[in-house]
Order: sequence, then structure tokens, then C-alpha cells
Amino acid sequence: LTWFRGSHVSGIDTFETFRAMPVWRWFSPIQEIAGGSDFVEDIQSKDRYIFVLMPNVTNTSLFWFFGLHGRWKWIPVRLSYMMPQIFFYVPGLRELLLLSGACAATTPGRSELQRVLEMTELGKNVAFAASGMRDALQLHSEDPLEIKSPPLMLFQQAQARVYHVVPCVCHGERERRYVFLKDQRGILRAIQEWFIGKIGYPFPLIYFARSGEKIELSVGPPVSPFIHKSAEEMQRTFLDKVKKMSSNGFEKESAEITSVDFNMME
Repeated sequence: LTWFRGSHVSGIDTFETFRAMPVWRWFSPIQEIAGGSDFVEDIQSKDRYIFVLMPNVTNTSLFWFFGLHGRWKWIPVRLSYMMPQIFFYVPGLRELLLLSGACAATTPGRSELQRVLEMTELGKNVAFAASGMRDALQLHSEDPLEIKSPPLMLFQQAQARVYHVVPCVCHGERERRYVFLKDQRGILRAIQEWFIGKIGYPFPLIYFARSGEKIELSVGPPVSPFIHKSAEEMQRTFLDKVKKMSSNGFEKESAEITSVDFNMME
């Protein structure tokens, strides 16, 4: 009955006071670094935002930074974040995700981008991973980690609906998670690729956080639809900001990363 109610699609069960409790920041494995702290604290509830996270391996940043954010000031922001639909089939986990503002990243007949746009139609602010969980397929040290930009359509809709697009770059998630299911022969990766195509989650993906290690997240300044004349201009500015944020910390800190490609998603 709760599934057919469709809370995982609309976010209607979000408990804003629960997710804004400062206690969550004590347990959070996320550490915000220089790049947008003033914006994070001074975010305006009257404005509309689309937060684009890249890269994303374990959804940790989405859950702990945008879900259980622990900021009283964010209560009127009404922020939703997108998680794989398969998570909402798990009793207990489903309720926790719904209370923290999670919504399904895909639904039958709706892609990740279409779901993001559906949330903007509801007037929600949205946080999502540009690559879904595809970055989890690049866990080996020899794998080049590709950071993919959202397609032009996202910026076109941001222009039409007056949404600011906010770049968020995650630093060190691959290195600071001990992922013990790896297969150099590629059999496991083939299985994960099949599952991510079917359910949006690269099963089996099992990991543990390393003690004392925090994932660093840099939230850049918003790309405003007011000062850009076209969606193409917004997209170029967005990419420039991500490249600057990456070169300032992402590539230098990560010994496992061999290259960063800013490709466009299909």
C-alpha cells in the first residue's frame, strides 16, 4: 500500500525537521571543503536549485550531505535528492530514505534526467548524480575516472524554469572506501554492468568506510539563469567551474585517478 501511494516519486513523506537535526552532522562521513561554504550557509529558499554531484560511487554524499544535512536553515529549501529505485523496495531503508527527502532516480518509462525535470515541475530543489552510479564501475587504480556533465536539456529547462545549476565535486570517494569485491578479470564488472543497466545499482557492490577518513565535497557557486543569455552559455560556465574545482583539489589529491574527461552524457 505504501508503494502504490507513490511517495518515492513525489517526495511527499519528507520529514524536514528530522533531516535538519544538527546531530546528523556529527555522524556524517562528509567534510565540506572550500569552494562554496558561504553559498551553502546562505542558500535562499525563494530561489530554485539543481545540485549536480560528480563523481558518485556509493551515494554517500547524496544521503549525508543532501539528505540528512543537519541544517535548520535548509528546512524551507524543500530539497529532494535522487537515489536508485531499487532501494525503495527494501522495508526500513525505504522509510529512512523517504524521511530524508529521497526520491527514485528512475521510474518505468522515465530516465534520470526526466525524473529530475519532474521534480522541478513540482517546485522542488533537486540534487542528483550526473552519472547515476556508473562511477562505481571504475574502481580499479588503472581505470580513468570520467566526470560527465549533464546534457544540454537540463540547462534548457533550468533557463525555462529559472533554476540555478550548482556544481558539486566529490573528492576521494574511491580512495576512502575499501571496496573488497573487485575482479581483475572483469567478470564481476560485467555482472555489475548488467545490474546497473537493469536496476541502476551495480550489484554486488560491498564496501566499508575507512576509520577516520572523510569524503570531501566541494560545492561551487551557482550558475545563474539570470546572467546567462542561453542554455549553451550556462553549460559552458558550469563546465568551467567544475574543471576549476577539479584541478584545485580533485586530481592533485587522488593518486588513483589517471585522467578526468569532461564528456557529455547522451
